[in-house]
Amino acid sequence: MASNNAVVNYVPLMGDVSVMGVDDDGNKAANEAAYLRLSDEIDEIQAEYDALYAQFVALAQVKGTGWAASIGNGLGALQSGINAMRGALGNAYAAGTLELDATLADVYEQYGTIMESLNSYKTMFAEASNEAAYTKLSAEIDGIQAEYDALYAQFVALAQVKGSGWAASIGNGLGALQSGINAMKGALGNAYAAGTLTEETTLADIYEQYNTVIESLNSYKTMFAEAANEAAYTKLSAEISGIQAEYDALYAQFMALAQVKGTGWAASIGSGLGALQSGINAMKGSLGNAYAAGTLTMETTLADIYEQYGAIIESLNSYKTMFAEAANEAAYTKLGAEIDGIQAEYDALYAQFVALAQVKGTGWAASIGNGLGALQSGINAMKGSLGNAYAAGTLTLETTLADVYEQYDTVIETIAYYKSLFDEIANGIHDVEIVEQFSKGNVYDMNGRRVTTPSKGLFIINGKKVVVK
Repeated sequence: MASNNAVVNYVPLMGDVSVMGVDDDGNKAANEAAYLRLSDEIDEIQAEYDALYAQFVALAQVKGTGWAASIGNGLGALQSGINAMRGALGNAYAAGTLELDATLADVYEQYGTIMESLNSYKTMFAEASNEAAYTKLSAEIDGIQAEYDALYAQFVALAQVKGSGWAASIGNGLGALQSGINAMKGALGNAYAAGTLTEETTLADIYEQYNTVIESLNSYKTMFAEAANEAAYTKLSAEISGIQAEYDALYAQFMALAQVKGTGWAASIGSGLGALQSGINAMKGSLGNAYAAGTLTMETTLADIYEQYGAIIESLNSYKTMFAEAANEAAYTKLGAEIDGIQAEYDALYAQFVALAQVKGTGWAASIGNGLGALQSGINAMKGSLGNAYAAGTLTLETTLADVYEQYDTVIETIAYYKSLFDEIANGIHDVEIVEQFSKGNVYDMNGRRVTTPSKGLFIINGKKVVVK
């Protein structure tokens, strides 16, 4: 690429020295005046070129090296032409041939070409600048639009939290802001169509409400950031409250289990639970700090503000699992003992049944036996249901036998029924004597009929109730 501003300086000859045979004072003066005037014209052309070259350099940053290379040689040739024109003027001055009305076209025949080339580059660079400025300013507007779009998305999210009243109070202002951005796009398009954009043009130059748009945009950013900070604090506080509630339930379960598992178990677990509560408290503190700093957004999570959040949740779930297993075990032991008690009641009941059957006879025993068998089957089924619930790990300290076996009440009611029945029967024959075989005496059956050879059963012998076995 040709170097810029290569200027040839010619100093006019002054005093009494003759210039190239010119003796006439009037010709000298005309030569001198024409030289100075035409030198000024060349300086102006050089200044136009310098401005053009500066514009070229700026455009090269946008248009790239290929474009710069395609233009550079032509600019170098133009500078060479200006230098040659300056040299031609110097030569004419030295020859003393310049007249008062001389023009640069008179001293340099390529003057017209230089001016055409200069104007051609002006037009080319103006068009390129217009294009480059349009591209740059369009990108700026796209950035503003993107900010607005993000702002609007935030508005929509906040509206879900703040409610329709808040949304209505904000919506019109946002609509006006979008209209302003659209108007700015239109103003840029008009300026581009008019070809008036330059590398120095700003959006404020083409749209007088530009600053208002930016101020409004920033105002909404601040407003929404504050609203988002508030909404996020409320949401995350609720999450922490939920975690605290889980911990409180866990601690209550721990206290209940400590009654079953003992002080040793409680001591081994207590410190860990205390550390977990401290972690929850620290998380609350971190949320408070982030809220005070105004850094919360609608996307902020507890993990974002407290790096130990994951550890807290893992610890909480670990204790849940541990206590669920311990509660399952303790409940199985407790309910198993309850079933053992029910079985013991049944066994005692069955022994009473066997004794009564000796008195009441086989018919009575047969009528009762099936019911007792069904009762035992119910107890066995209850044992099975408890085993299944234990295997599934679903037992808690609050679980009752009625929860795991829906026929529990029927079992208990049936036991109570047989107890009452057997006690009533036993009370009616509490004075019965039991003998292995009949020896002697008057014998009558329970209907008052005399019996000569009594078989097994209940009889009246010598005025007493006797069971013959």
